[in-house]
Amino acid sequence: MSEEESTTARGFSYDQLTTTYHWPVVVEMPQDGEFEEFEFTAEFRMVSQDEAQAIYDQVRTKLQAQIEDKNGPSMIPTNAVVKEFLVEVWVGWDNRLKGTNGVQMKATKANKRKWLAWSPMMRAIDKAYRESARGQEAVKEN
Repeated sequence: MSEEESTTARGFSYDQLTTTYHWPVVVEMPQDGEFEEFEFTAEFRMVSQDEAQAIYDQVRTKLQAQIEDKNGPSMIPTNAVVKEFLVEVWVGWDNRLKGTNGVQMKATKANKRKWLAWSPMMRAIDKAYRESARGQEAVKEN
């Protein structure tokens, strides 16, 4: 039996769609006119298209209410919506992502927001999530 036939023969369960999964993240940090790469593994919550849309809608509604309370009607910055979406679907990370003094940070919403406040991290997490969500294979180093 070929590898393809073996994979097909195993079948597929709905339970596989309602779980979390791990995905590599490469953060490009600017350093002296170049980029230094840092890698870690993120854990994402798998969400259906309907659930993803519901999260986006909920985030937009929440942010719009906050903006209107402060300034009256205004546009919501796209990166604010993406950031809050990622806070919901990014559920964890491996031990290579550390906080102050090399201490492991818990994956709380507050800590995820701290990480996502940094543009290089936001871009990297967003890229990793989008690649995984659209079925694009992660780049593997040799």
